[in-house]
Amino acid sequence: MLNISSKYKKFFKDLFINIFGSGIMVIILQILVYPFLNNKEGPDFFGEILLIMGIVNIIGVAIGSSLNNIRLKLYTEYSKKNIEGDFSILLIYSTFINIILTVVLLNYMAENLSNIDIFILTSITVLTMLRSYLTVEFRIKLQYLKILTYQLFYSFGLGVGLILVSFSFNWQFAFLIGEIVAFIYLFRTTKVLREPLKSTSNFKKTTNNYSLLLLSNSFNNILQYIDRIIIFPILGAYQVAVFFAATLVGRMSSFVLVPISGVVLSYLARKSNAITKRFFVVISFSLIIFSIVISIISIYSSTLILPLIYSDLYKDTLSILLVANIAAIIKAISSIPLAIVLKYSATYHQTLIQISYFLVYLFFGMTFMSIWGLIGFCYGILIAELFKFILIFLFGYKALSKAELS
Repeated sequence: MLNISSKYKKFFKDLFINIFGSGIMVIILQILVYPFLNNKEGPDFFGEILLIMGIVNIIGVAIGSSLNNIRLKLYTEYSKKNIEGDFSILLIYSTFINIILTVVLLNYMAENLSNIDIFILTSITVLTMLRSYLTVEFRIKLQYLKILTYQLFYSFGLGVGLILVSFSFNWQFAFLIGEIVAFIYLFRTTKVLREPLKSTSNFKKTTNNYSLLLLSNSFNNILQYIDRIIIFPILGAYQVAVFFAATLVGRMSSFVLVPISGVVLSYLARKSNAITKRFFVVISFSLIIFSIVISIISIYSSTLILPLIYSDLYKDTLSILLVANIAAIIKAISSIPLAIVLKYSATYHQTLIQISYFLVYLFFGMTFMSIWGLIGFCYGILIAELFKFILIFLFGYKALSKAELS
């Protein structure tokens, strides 16, 4: 009993630490950095900044987190075989892909960027990828205090970058300094980049799994920022800024729930036996109740917070506050059952979920936007988020049913 109790204490301690660290990052980014850039550059150019940083995060986070999660998922297998390798090679390939995609997409989608701008933004993308990947060592060892320390360093770097921008530095330095400070800490405290550059007997299997997960995560990350990609060319940069401001509080819930899913996956990676089907059902329905409560809190909070930090956008957010925040919260709660699906279901199942979700999102989002404008887009993505949550539940339930029978 004492052993079980200590395990639960460790789990909830790590959960709290991860939420606290992520919360600090969220406050710095969402309450300080982005509102500051909106006030400094104006809503129209701020909309363009959101598009550019969307591209940066889509590429950097998708590649880095995919390598992180596949390594975490295969940790037990590599440990049992007592083999080391593969991931350094995959990281080199990933870095080249990262650079090429960033340069091409920034040249295609963003206007008026100089060569220096593209160089800085490409550097940010590579550093974002490394930051997303290097924390895998902490997750494997369940060293959440070190994750908290990295998050504090990153937040400190964002603050320093913001000070530089206030003294007429380019807006990109707000993000670049944060990434540099975080990378220095991770490089000094992890051994991931010092691992041998060699392949193992698992290389082909690991590469295939990584490719499938990268495809899945790419769709997922595109959908994290697709509102900017769709709204920008059709409704303009100002409406991108309006949607971003309207979903601020609902979106911030994801920065609590995503860390939870990360801790859940880290602990599941070390378990050889599956969780029960009943436990999965309880989690899923608890999340539905949680989303209703958070939706009510988000709407009320938005009416208090937005006039203070986005006063120039607030009036235009009122018509979409309810629907947009509910959609953002359902998106956030999906990350927890998705972590369970990633552990116990075939890798291609997650890819299938994300592709199906992507197609539904595009169809309803763009169709409804063409008819009803920004509010139509919000109703379209709400349908897509509900579809994704149900699909994740069905795949998770099926996978755990098979695990109980075996």
